[in-house]
Amino acid sequence: MLKEKIINTQNIDIEVPESKPMEIDDKIPVKKKRKLPDGFSEGMALLQSGFKVMGDALAQWKQEQEHTESVELRDEFSTHLSCLEDVMAHLVSLSDRG
Repeated sequence: MLKEKIINTQNIDIEVPESKPMEIDDKIPVKKKRKLPDGFSEGMALLQSGFKVMGDALAQWKQEQEHTESVELRDEFSTHLSCLEDVMAHLVSLSDRG
């Protein structure tokens, strides 16, 4: 019986399919959009709206208190708001790529 199985397996014609090379078009980059978590876009819109409100408030503060001692504080707020707006712009660019 074992001898028969060995003979039978030797008679099996095993064909390995010939592999063909595949062409890869590396000129066209693959662009996959990744889905951002729910609420991310809404949160970014709220932040942008908040930055606009704060910027408007700073402009009004500047007009109302031109020559007071709060100039340094106002300038510090303005500097930090500008930095936050830069970070927000970077986040927007990341979400556009996402």
